[in-house]
Amino acid sequence: MKLGVEINQVDAVVLGVVAVLIVLGVKIVIGFFKDNGKK
Repeated sequence: MKLGVEINQVDAVVLGVVAVLIVLGVKIVIGFFKDNGKK
């Protein structure tokens, strides 16, 4: 059971990091296009 809990915790951390990277990437892409549109 302990191994299962540890794996779940690791998966949660990995998913959290991936989610943050995706959100930041989307914001950067949107900001990039918005800046190009203004110019």
